[in-house]
Amino acid sequence: MSLRLRKKPSAPSLQRRHRPLILRRTTRPDSLIPEDFDVICDGAVVGRIFFTGDTSPRARAWFWGLAYSFRKGRTPTHGYEHSREAAMVAFAKSWRRE
Repeated sequence: MSLRLRKKPSAPSLQRRHRPLILRRTTRPDSLIPEDFDVICDGAVVGRIFFTGDTSPRARAWFWGLAYSFRKGRTPTHGYEHSREAAMVAFAKSWRRE
């Protein structure tokens, strides 16, 4: 019988996972979407959340996605939710790998 010990996360690893995510209206000049937000962590854009424009009652009209360079080891990397708040929760869950 063998036991596998899980490596305890280091303090820097824990700090990295719990740094705040900030939602900021995008400053991208090519964005034509009024409800378009960058997700910022430690001063870097790590993803995006925006309204797709679908207003049907069953719509999951808010897209969220991790920036390509931050996707490694995280799943899911993008999705659609019914509200901006739900998209923020889904993004944070993927970002923190909960």
